[in-house]
Amino acid sequence: ERVWERMALSGECDGRLRERVAELFDEKSQRLQKRMRPAEVTEKMTAIFRRLSPRTRDDLLSRMRREHTDTAMLAMLEAESRLNSGNKEA
Repeated sequence: ERVWERMALSGECDGRLRERVAELFDEKSQRLQKRMRPAEVTEKMTAIFRRLSPRTRDDLLSRMRREHTDTAMLAMLEAESRLNSGNKEA
């Protein structure tokens, strides 16, 4: 986990790496859902999402819109993204 998080946070990375981050994000969410309550999963995944670079977050959201069935998680991350971009503009 730390390796892909650091790669995503280290600045610009290629599209394949961002795509892999999205895949790993989804896999992590699925693993957590097996052992944690939904609210705990959402909290953990939102914390990971916050640490990703803006471009990686955008790519992740795009992928989730195309493929993901967890609409609640997607809605939460989209709200987090809007909040985060609003804070940077202020």
